[in-house]
Amino acid sequence: MNATLLFRLAVHDDRRVRIRTLDLAVVPGRELRADFAGARWLLRLDVAETAPGVRSARFTATVEAGCAERVAAGLVWSCRPWSAENYVLIPGAAYAGNRFDAQRRPYPPRIRDLGQKPGELRLDIGDIPRLSDRPGPSLLDQTSLDAATPALGVRCAATSSALLLLTPRTAGGHAVGLEVCESEARDAAELILLCPGFLHPVGEDDPMGSIGNQTAGHRHPENPRPATLQAGEALGFAVEWHEFPCPDVPALFARLFARRTAMFPEAALPLPEVLPFSEAWRLLEEKHNAGNWNEAAGLYQVGLPWLADQHSDQSSQFWQNGWCGGGIAAFAFDHAGGELSSARAARNLDFLLTHGVAGSGLFKAVMSSQGVWRGDGCGMSGEGIPEVLTRRQGDTLFFVLRQLQLRRQRCQTTPPAWNAAARRCAHALCDLWEREGSFGFLIDYDHARVAIHGTTSGALIPAALVQAADYFAEPRFLAVARTAAAQYRDHDLAWGVTTGGPGDAVQAPDGESIFGLIESFIALHHATGEPGWLEAAVQACHQAASWVISFPVAFPPGSALAGLGMDARGTMVANAQNKCGVPGICTLSGDGILKTFRASGDARLLDLIREIAHALPQFVSRADRPIPARITWGHPLPALPPGWICERVNITPSWPEPLGEQAAYSCWCEVAMMLTWCELPGIYAQPDTGLIRCLDHVRAEWSDASRRTLRVANPTSFPARVRVLVETVPAAATPLPPHFAAALPTLEIPAGATRLFVA
Repeated sequence: MNATLLFRLAVHDDRRVRIRTLDLAVVPGRELRADFAGARWLLRLDVAETAPGVRSARFTATVEAGCAERVAAGLVWSCRPWSAENYVLIPGAAYAGNRFDAQRRPYPPRIRDLGQKPGELRLDIGDIPRLSDRPGPSLLDQTSLDAATPALGVRCAATSSALLLLTPRTAGGHAVGLEVCESEARDAAELILLCPGFLHPVGEDDPMGSIGNQTAGHRHPENPRPATLQAGEALGFAVEWHEFPCPDVPALFARLFARRTAMFPEAALPLPEVLPFSEAWRLLEEKHNAGNWNEAAGLYQVGLPWLADQHSDQSSQFWQNGWCGGGIAAFAFDHAGGELSSARAARNLDFLLTHGVAGSGLFKAVMSSQGVWRGDGCGMSGEGIPEVLTRRQGDTLFFVLRQLQLRRQRCQTTPPAWNAAARRCAHALCDLWEREGSFGFLIDYDHARVAIHGTTSGALIPAALVQAADYFAEPRFLAVARTAAAQYRDHDLAWGVTTGGPGDAVQAPDGESIFGLIESFIALHHATGEPGWLEAAVQACHQAASWVISFPVAFPPGSALAGLGMDARGTMVANAQNKCGVPGICTLSGDGILKTFRASGDARLLDLIREIAHALPQFVSRADRPIPARITWGHPLPALPPGWICERVNITPSWPEPLGEQAAYSCWCEVAMMLTWCELPGIYAQPDTGLIRCLDHVRAEWSDASRRTLRVANPTSFPARVRVLVETVPAAATPLPPHFAAALPTLEIPAGATRLFVA
């Protein structure tokens, strides 16, 4: 990219509006003085080239005399020529610059039908920070506090090159601003790093509390402000600066993946070890059987009645097919539960495959405690319209088939009607694809037609169809899986934008859909052996990692999560609209990442799934360590009861809730934790390479040079049952059988004890 590097000093008014700037040419290593904002400044940029195209830089701006009020200082990469076709990335915050059709609206936002067609790069989002797709000013401003990995990346379409700037999360106690400011003609742009960084008010000043508008974030009480500096005080930050050939957008994600922890030495610190997977499972199984089981309906309801009308006809917390756990929890209980849980899981499956299927063969959306079905609400469609988020079809069929496959594997009797319902849904999805060339974002489930096209909402459907092809021995399902996954690969993955997973984010880029693509791509790799699917799975893992928090977050002193010593590494930014962190993948274990690691041999992927899995047990509330509930929209309890997990890990001032606080809320994260126990090993080891990774809250090492025995310690206060997968590199190249984790050897370790495991 052609870019001129400049120093920038800026002064602001009381509302954080930038009113004046001074730009000066940079000569690396040479000091520069300037008078600005009532002060004498000394500016310096020290740069060292650490590898071809990679520089490590340190910027400082010191006030030598005077007093500078409401100021910020930093660096500007002035880019000309520029194009609106350039891909702009701020991990967890902006994908393709969020340059999509937008509308200011309250949360949850209502969806508009923009007339999208299959393959179109057109989305409908809320009024979140974004580059404009319309004539006029265009400014994207976020801060290092908004990013899963603090970074600003651009791929230049014309030159197939990229610029990637990585920063710390804070510098001298200040956030770093990550901004892109385009000219009205879109032929020039500035890439800006400023300290302190903060969100600037745009347009009318809407009341705080609305989500999905440009102006709310800057009013968050913990959002940073400009600085006031006296003589001798300074602003500054480090930056890792990459310029490299970049043939496509996935290459930008690959570079980010390789360097996502580079600015965080603390990322190498051990992960917290507080609760073994097996103990988390015990708490969750007890909690679900005591509180979530509904005997009259014969199902595990997805949420608890934490408000008076929580299970009304307008609520989505009694039952949902897919998405937030409906039907998925039953698979987990069939997989690893006791006799009671397994029996209830079978009843849950019967309910789903008899009452949860529409006349078209597709799955319905949401049911109230009175048995009233309705289409997806979330502000997306009118009341009474039988529209379902496409994602629900993939989630539900995927886990229904896993449960049916598990029953077949165990030689359990399966009523013919269950198989018929699952097969009918798979055929209905194939009919839909062949007729419309898309699974779309919303589906009219009564008439089996796409109501609104676009998005990656159906990301998991190809994986479900691969399972259907195997279970029913019907090649048609595999053929459609191939074609649909190829479109997702060549469009969404290549574009670097996956959307449509969380329906309450409209079509904003999200961190859920991409994990569905991982499952679909690796399933096709194993089912077909065809070239390209493994590469797509690896690329999807790289993109998925951009949503995962890559560093320990310093929660505010006195906050609930700070008081409990929580570590946010491995949690995820939910989506570019709902900027809270979440524990776990909604709603998967992430075993597709493990499978992609085994097929590719890239141990960094094993580290990624370890981060995600290892983070989850921290957020399980326990009797001996209840999590305080200080956000009041949940159940009016002072703390989360045992076995509850709240989906909020509030880490960013772009989300209108106190940082480090949670509500008494029971949700889908519990299902993600149960799947983690069911589908992932607690320890993975390779004796021929010496590789060991503990996903569970234990520690392991080889007991001697022969690498035949593992010494495993349980540092927690709870007994642990740990599933262990030991294999050689050649064995890792072979696909694992379905439900492999249930057959893994298990090591039992008392609290605080150490045991040997013979590989």
